[in-house]
Amino acid sequence: MINLKISIILIAAVFTINTFSQELENLGGNINSAISEINPMIAVDGRTIYFTRSESIDGKDYQYIWMSEADENGNWKMAVKPEYPFNQGDVNNVISLSSDGNSIIFTRAFYKNEKMETLI
Repeated sequence: MINLKISIILIAAVFTINTFSQELENLGGNINSAISEINPMIAVDGRTIYFTRSESIDGKDYQYIWMSEADENGNWKMAVKPEYPFNQGDVNNVISLSSDGNSIIFTRAFYKNEKMETLI
């Protein structure tokens, strides 16, 4: 008769939220506009920034992903709103950038019957 010993390993993830003071910095007219810029994410190489511009139209909030690249002097070029596959929904946000610069995780959501439906 075979005697088996089964071990159960419980893994507990503990998440700590660190709060810290953060100063806002105006990145100049190529990035900042008269409407709201939120959720900035700078690529690991420090030369590309993704952010969300948030605006309200007819009582609904819309968010679109924008991006800019740094020039040879480290100044941000004029931000552009990338096309497909980005910005295909009513609310779009970059969630994460890979360390190798090859992948972006983003969400998009749509208004449907006055409710928001999210797709990842």
